[in-house]
Amino acid sequence: MKKIKFKYTVDALTVCYLADAATIDYLNAVKSDYGFENFRLYRKENPTGKFDNEIQVTVQNPNDSEYMHFGDLYYDEGRHDKEGGNTYVWFRVENKVFYTPFLYNTNILLFANTIAGDLNLTANNITTLDIACDSNVNWSRRIKRAIFDENLLPIVNRKAYDNEREQIQGLRFSYGCNQLKMNDLSLYIKQNTKDGGFELKGYDKGTEIAASKKEYIKKWLESIKNPHRLEIHLKNEHIREFCANSPLWHQHYFNQRQIPPSVLLESLSDSNHPLFEIMFMEYANRLIHFRDKTTGQELSIFEV
Repeated sequence: MKKIKFKYTVDALTVCYLADAATIDYLNAVKSDYGFENFRLYRKENPTGKFDNEIQVTVQNPNDSEYMHFGDLYYDEGRHDKEGGNTYVWFRVENKVFYTPFLYNTNILLFANTIAGDLNLTANNITTLDIACDSNVNWSRRIKRAIFDENLLPIVNRKAYDNEREQIQGLRFSYGCNQLKMNDLSLYIKQNTKDGGFELKGYDKGTEIAASKKEYIKKWLESIKNPHRLEIHLKNEHIREFCANSPLWHQHYFNQRQIPPSVLLESLSDSNHPLFEIMFMEYANRLIHFRDKTTGQELSIFEV
């Protein structure tokens, strides 16, 4: 039996900051190329999307000293918090950042706190977060097989499906194909809430890397042959809930009740940090897990 390998990382991240009037005046003065010691700012003359202001942030890649796209700042001066009158500034981090190594097991997401500090931005919340778990096991196939295992009871969105003929809500599988056969099994599970909630998807990451030509991800995952991925997509309310209620999280951080977003960012830059598995399993288990019909034992998706 082959040894199962796992590697966690962030795959998408948007952070919300607060900026006072002086900081907004400073950002408004950015026209083309503003330089700091470790990063540069570039204003986009024709912002995309729904924001009036968009500023690109570049940093020096520690691996080759070349400047690379780190992320984008978005803001409208009319969007501000009610208490302090500060303006909301969103920072969407570029995908390549999460796969650019820094020291030991970290990536350059660590730079986000330095950039925010130099710009006098105060972290407000993590708006969206995608956590990826890459493995040498095809978990979509494993989960599909477990669904049809007569010895296992699937529990999806906290509902146990005792009746095997009942349609399982919120869970679907899909395939790609050529003219000879079906292939590329993918898994999608979504929370049944009005706002869409959080979701889990599983797919063949090796095939996706080949199609997208994202060689930096291939290099990051070089220790995992034929990688398959599970991704959890979380929103601000899920992250706030996790930080407030997860006993494992508080035990790791010495029972602190309020975990600053800056601390979360430091943790999320380290692929070996226990936060990844704790947070991933917290929400994966809410979406889907199994119960052994003979022993009554609860089983996670990694135990089937």
